[in-house]
Amino acid sequence: MTNEEFQALVLRQLQSLNEGQVKLTEGQAKLTEEQVRLSEGQVKLTEEQVKLAEGQARLTEGQKEIRKDLTKLETRMENEVFNKIGALFDARSMQNDKNDQIIEKLSEMDDKLDFALLKITQHEVKLMTQKKLSSR
Repeated sequence: MTNEEFQALVLRQLQSLNEGQVKLTEGQAKLTEEQVRLSEGQVKLTEEQVKLAEGQARLTEGQKEIRKDLTKLETRMENEVFNKIGALFDARSMQNDKNDQIIEKLSEMDDKLDFALLKITQHEVKLMTQKKLSSR
């Protein structure tokens, strides 16, 4: 190998190394850009995670409020229902008492009617007997 051939070989090798270094620099720049994008994405993810945690805290607080309201509603309904059921039982009891009074009065009236019919029948028998006796 001659000196010129050797120099040409060294130049080609240097040029190849130079091109490789340029490619490595470009690749490193791309990696740096990707790393920046990933960091930005990670920041966005962290922000979204914070928002989700805040939303979950609001939902949890809302559920607590709903439970409190539901408990109040259940208590109110129980009290109202028990009061209404009690009123219905009282009204039923009063109606039963009134019905018993009416039945008792009807029974008394029936007895009086039976007695009056008996008396009428007795008077009719006497009247018929007197008519028969007078017509003879």
